[in-house]
Amino acid sequence: MTVNCDAPIGDETLLDYWSGDLMADDADRIEQHLFTCGECAARLERIAAIGAGIARLVREGRIGGIISRTLLNRMQRDGLHVRLYSVQPGETVPCAAFADDDVVVA
Repeated sequence: MTVNCDAPIGDETLLDYWSGDLMADDADRIEQHLFTCGECAARLERIAAIGAGIARLVREGRIGGIISRTLLNRMQRDGLHVRLYSVQPGETVPCAAFADDDVVVA
């Protein structure tokens, strides 16, 4: 038997909750809902699983892309070793990646 949520939490809000980007009061409110709503809790679990899968692919060097300065700053705050190269159009910059690098950004 499937029970539908009367007040589903939006995907963006669930993502903000999972990533720790909500204010404490908002996070508490979302958490209370998640404790009583299996449907929203299951959606949050799927978001977390996707995040873990993406993180694994990035660590393995199997995925790349463009990231925001905010995300880059968060990675550094979280203790990742970020090697950053600033490159201007037409410029050549010698660069390398080392075993202790978690992320290389150009």
